Amino acid sequence: MKLVVGGTGTIGGEVLRQLSEAGVAVRALVRSEARADRLGGRADEVVVADLADPPTLRKALDGVDGVFMATPGAPDQLRLESNLVEAISG
Repeated sequence: MKLVVGGTGTIGGEVLRQLSEAGVAVRALVRSEARADRLGGRADEVVVADLADPPTLRKALDGVDGVFMATPGAPDQLRLESNLVEAISG
C-alpha cells in the first residue's frame, strides 16, 4: 500500500491516477472528509489526518510501504513535512 499526501492537488492527483492505473494499492491522506470528494475515486482507501496533528498520522501510515508527499508552500511547511517524516521513522 502506498500513501499519497496531497492527492487533492494537481501533482498528487496525477500520482494517484498513475498509481491507480498501474494497479498499485493506494491510500490518500486528506485533511477532512469534505476534501475526499476531490479525489475522484482514484484512491483505494482514504484516511483523514493532518500533518499539523502528528498523532493522526499513525493511522495513515499503518500498512504503508511507500509515501509520496506533495504539499503546497506554507510558512510552517518544514514543521508539517517533518511531522510526517518523524511519524514514518518512529
